[in-house]
Amino acid sequence: MLRLLGLLLLVSVAAPSATGGEERPLRLVTFNLLHGGPWSGFTGDDQHLEARLAMMTEELAALRPDVVALQESPVTRWRGDVAGRLAGALGLHYVHARATERVLWPRLLGRLIMGVLGFVEGPAILSRFRITATEIHDLPRCRRWLDPRVALRAEVQTPGGPLTVFSTHVSRDDCQMRRVAELAGAAGDRTTVVMGDLNVT
Repeated sequence: MLRLLGLLLLVSVAAPSATGGEERPLRLVTFNLLHGGPWSGFTGDDQHLEARLAMMTEELAALRPDVVALQESPVTRWRGDVAGRLAGALGLHYVHARATERVLWPRLLGRLIMGVLGFVEGPAILSRFRITATEIHDLPRCRRWLDPRVALRAEVQTPGGPLTVFSTHVSRDDCQMRRVAELAGAAGDRTTVVMGDLNVT
């Protein structure tokens, strides 16, 4: 439980959140789900994900977040779409980016490989409010060519106005973080938040 709580990051954005008549700052949470890697689709050994998912659901229900950014969110033959399951349990909208399908070019080859493994993972965004648009941005592979990383962008329509949310997981690669900064900067004067497992200083 302490490990899970240590992974949760709770921040506020200066925009009202009218949920159930209550006015409060937007509540944002980001954390890495931790999966068992691509072989977990075969073995089912995924770091006790089912038990951790029950804890996540309980803790997130208590936090009542407006937006949740997930990293390492898997879809496996053993557990199904974990972000979708979490969103369903919490009554949230969600979008998921299948980063690992981009491991090879053409992309169809990556899809076939991940399909055989029964595993795919990437960032996800869950939202109490309607998600009006999404986009997946490939991040550069400056160091690791077989380690595809993406930034998932979602436009969320909050009671205080539109909010641009990014969820990403960079691989200790400064050039990836620079690209994320460029993407966030391109949002102009729109309120934007970047959340993720950043692995960089």
